[in-house]
Amino acid sequence: MFDKRSKMSQSINTLILIVILFLAGCGSDRVAPPSDSEIADQTKASVTQFIEKARDSKPEQAKADLALLLESLEARSGEQGAEYAELLESAKTLMTKYESSASNDEIKAQLDELNAKAAALSK
Repeated sequence: MFDKRSKMSQSINTLILIVILFLAGCGSDRVAPPSDSEIADQTKASVTQFIEKARDSKPEQAKADLALLLESLEARSGEQGAEYAELLESAKTLMTKYESSASNDEIKAQLDELNAKAAALSK
C-alpha cells in the first residue's frame, strides 16, 4: 500500500514539475510584431538593395530579383495600406518594363520612381 502511495505521489510531483516548467516557458519567448516604423525601414532597405543590384545587373537577373521583391510587397500592401499599394504598383510597372524589353532610360526612370516611393514610406 505504501508503494502505491509513493508511486502515485511521485507521479503527481512529476506532473506538477512538468506543468511548472511548461508554464515557465510560456510567454517568455514572445516577440512583439514589428511596428509600422520597423516595417517601413525593412521595406525601404529591401527596395534600396534591389535597386542597387538592379542597376549593376543584367535585365534578366533584375527581373528575377524583382519577382521576389514583388511577393514581399504584395504581402505588405494588403497589411499596410495605400503607400505600400503605390509602391507595389510602381514595382509592377517596372516588371512590365522588364518584360517588354524597355529602354535603359525607361527602366532607370522606373527604378528612380520605385526608389522615391520607398523613401516616402511613413514611419
